[in-house]
Amino acid sequence: MKKSFKFIFTVAAAVLFSTCSLSDFGDLNRNPNATTIPVTSALLTNVLSGLGGWTLGMNEGLYCQYFSETQYTDASLYSVIQINFTGNYSGAMYDLQNIIDNNTNPGTKDEVLANGSNANQIAVARILLVYHYIHQTDRFGDVPYSEALKGDAKPAYDTQLDIYKGFYKELKEAIAQFDNGLSAQGDILFNGDKAKWKKFANSLRLVLAMRLSKADPNLGKAEFAAAFSDPAGYLASASEDVTVHYPGAAFKNPWFNLYDGRKDYAISTVMVDQLKAWNDPRLQALGNPNPQGIVKGIPYGLTRDAAIAFTNANPDWSQILATKWRTQSSPLVVLSASQILLTIAEAIHLGWVTGNKSKFYTDGIKASWERWEVYDEQRFLGYISPSQTGTDLIALTGAASDLQKINLQKWAAIYPDGRSGWTEWRRTNTPVLTPTPSAVSASKQIPRRFSYPSVEYNLNRENLDAALGRLGAADNQDGRVWWDKQ
Repeated sequence: MKKSFKFIFTVAAAVLFSTCSLSDFGDLNRNPNATTIPVTSALLTNVLSGLGGWTLGMNEGLYCQYFSETQYTDASLYSVIQINFTGNYSGAMYDLQNIIDNNTNPGTKDEVLANGSNANQIAVARILLVYHYIHQTDRFGDVPYSEALKGDAKPAYDTQLDIYKGFYKELKEAIAQFDNGLSAQGDILFNGDKAKWKKFANSLRLVLAMRLSKADPNLGKAEFAAAFSDPAGYLASASEDVTVHYPGAAFKNPWFNLYDGRKDYAISTVMVDQLKAWNDPRLQALGNPNPQGIVKGIPYGLTRDAAIAFTNANPDWSQILATKWRTQSSPLVVLSASQILLTIAEAIHLGWVTGNKSKFYTDGIKASWERWEVYDEQRFLGYISPSQTGTDLIALTGAASDLQKINLQKWAAIYPDGRSGWTEWRRTNTPVLTPTPSAVSASKQIPRRFSYPSVEYNLNRENLDAALGRLGAADNQDGRVWWDKQ
């Protein structure tokens, strides 16, 4: 997996703008033909510039019924989707491994010190590698991990349990690894703020620990409690949301790119109806209101003919997100405080940690309202009170049903991050989603994983077969990854 750094130097030379934006490329005045040592600050910037794109997950967003397709409806009818995951290894993940290697190798570690202390560069790269690996393993299950990114064309597949144990180890060690030296340069996410990197890593620990709530609750509880009490802290308000800021031009918000010349996706009626049932002001942000100020979703899981008929009859259907959230330069949240606070509320409900469940729950909803700039104190107090509807639709009551309320609010708060939304739905089975009656798959059920790419069958069959043996099912969309339990 050889990689040219020519693109990185070209991009670095072309983009110049304010602090904590895509301009922070560091000193790139180097001849790529005169050295074999990459500019690690440019590698980091390149990875971070693509970070927001990892949150879209359009197929996954269809599976958890955030979105509906407007004309080409194969994915929402559960046709088989083949994704070649090797491109992830040879792309951003390879860049991150290069940062680690060049800050570790005795022959290069001194050369790259201009881009940050060795420890700080490695710590940042380790955190980001975990973030990328999360999406890799949660899509497929067992994937190459411990032997990946080492130049071996046929790496072994690790079990998902071992991969998750690796995540906990990497994040804990990365948090401890930061030193008082120069911050990692090229950091367009946190502008070198090491405390924010630690908080990001620790928040990921909370999410990943909760992922084991059914598969291995003892391990999940232990890891969650350790992260919850860690001095690094966690995302606790909307102002701390992990957010990528785009300048436009060559680096546009990926939601803008999705609709640049095409209109293939809409907010689904499933999401619209839930927000309407809550009388929730986020609806005006999560879907684009039509000229009458109404967010009009498209029914989920339509056939191509039915979808075209609907959009022709309803040309004022609503795109995903209000226009202000998908301009070229709109910010994009990668991990929200709302998700973290609601996850803590769930942990308290499960008895994993102690705390005020209702406060974390309401703070989590508030953080989501603030993220979408719809927070109004009086309306919010009415929203979380049973007096709004005369029922306990929102407010917690101390009953077992609190868990479903927490996870339903989390499903809404994660939107429009399709990958994370699908993952949480698989873990919690909340909300209760009805598969499309027009499904073309054999089982007619919502997909629960992706099939392994055909290239792995051709090039790494022995190791793939070992992973398939552990899967305990056919390599199809109905199998379940390790943590996905009934």
